[in-house]
Amino acid sequence: MRPLYEDICWTYKGKAVICYTEFLQMQNKKKEKKLKKGKIIMKRVLVACGNGIATSTVVATKIREKCEENGVAVTVNQCKLLEVESKADDYDLLVTTGKFTGGTVTIPVITAISLLTGIGEEATLDQIVEELKK
Repeated sequence: MRPLYEDICWTYKGKAVICYTEFLQMQNKKKEKKLKKGKIIMKRVLVACGNGIATSTVVATKIREKCEENGVAVTVNQCKLLEVESKADDYDLLVTTGKFTGGTVTIPVITAISLLTGIGEEATLDQIVEELKK
């Protein structure tokens, strides 16, 4: 396989077969299945930002690290704010890097701009971990 479209998609025998985001989501699902077999409940977090790439990656990484420190099994996926309504039902928590005004969701929502600014970062991470422990 060789990278295509600046390492976003991969090709196999000359055909684009998978995007990097899809690959990461498949890996998360595999980990989730393994953990469920061991009776550990995996919590699912959706991180949304404007484009679903840059700031959500920073936030997702911080969430993964904090959850690992606190013994919370978690899988974190990223998306655009515009995709939240169609994806939120599959998750336990929605974390946004901005104000989410796109519609209604039935899961808890935490605004995490502090994870980008650094002001109040620990309090936000603690709030996320507490919500996932429920």
